[in-house]
Amino acid sequence: MELESEKLSVRYEDGWWRLIPKGSTDDYCFRGTSKGLSALLTFARHRGWADRERVSGTLKLEKIFMDERGRCTCTLEIEGNRIVVVEDPDWSSGLITRKFPKTLDSLAYALTFLQ
Repeated sequence: MELESEKLSVRYEDGWWRLIPKGSTDDYCFRGTSKGLSALLTFARHRGWADRERVSGTLKLEKIFMDERGRCTCTLEIEGNRIVVVEDPDWSSGLITRKFPKTLDSLAYALTFLQ
């Protein structure tokens, strides 16, 4: 999985998210989870590297969780020109689909549905 924007590159390698600011030799590593990716985006925003910038690349995350109502599968994926979050709860007869613009701040918001 790899994401690119005008100011940064994000790669998933060996269980870690790796943030590489463009034009820099520095890189920063975060745990390879949805929370780790969320922390990476928060860090990048504080550094001024990520905001409403368009993002390109591939990303697909899936989380399965249980609550008092039963099991739910939540998938986040970059599809075409959108970030798409699909929830498939056992207690519902249909899917819950949310679509967001393909930007870094939308990705940060979309990740909240996986947490």
